[in-house]
Amino acid sequence: MPSKQHAYLRVSTRSQCSKTGLDRQLESIQRYCKPLTSLTIWREEGICGSLESRPALDAMLAGACPGDVIYIEDLSRLARELSVQLAIIKRMLDLDLTLISVSTGEDVTAAISEDPMTRAMIQIQGVFAELEKSRLVERMKRGLDLMRDGDRNPRRTRSGGVKVEGAKRLTERQPGLLSDAVELKKRGIPNAQISRELHRLGYRNRVGEQLSCTAVARILAERVRA
Repeated sequence: MPSKQHAYLRVSTRSQCSKTGLDRQLESIQRYCKPLTSLTIWREEGICGSLESRPALDAMLAGACPGDVIYIEDLSRLARELSVQLAIIKRMLDLDLTLISVSTGEDVTAAISEDPMTRAMIQIQGVFAELEKSRLVERMKRGLDLMRDGDRNPRRTRSGGVKVEGAKRLTERQPGLLSDAVELKKRGIPNAQISRELHRLGYRNRVGEQLSCTAVARILAERVRA
């Protein structure tokens, strides 16, 4: 009985299902598999890569026969965590299946079972994929912390926005800007004229141009919140 070819596609979130993630993966596999006439497609939609057991993956492995070939875009589509990658690949080895990563053309199952050096390289790929995910999670966590803490967060500006790490406000970069802007406002001068007066006094925005009315309003708001 001739072997079958399978394309395994996965995206982690439901929102990615409506975007190009699945289509891109399939196009990459189809380009690699041009000579093939039959390709069974398995779509894992909105399933986290940290799970060893998934609906489409389990169905594909249950229906596969020894000698079948499974194509993935790259190892991150199988899983980002190295331990999960290896656990799934072991299931494929036990079933006598072949796993191909089309981004490198690597026969992953053969490499792991036969060549120690290539096995180490595949493990390194998994390590970097896991590191990338960890860094993304950490950035998301920091963002959520900033949103949750609100004004109590020391990284918030006086106007309420999130202060960029290492970046200074215009009023911090140009001493006297805040006090001069406030003094002009006390005279009842509109923001557009305040902008011109500040420019005449030598104050500039980050690119060396005249402050906009919006920037003036933001500077004045710092005084209100102080």
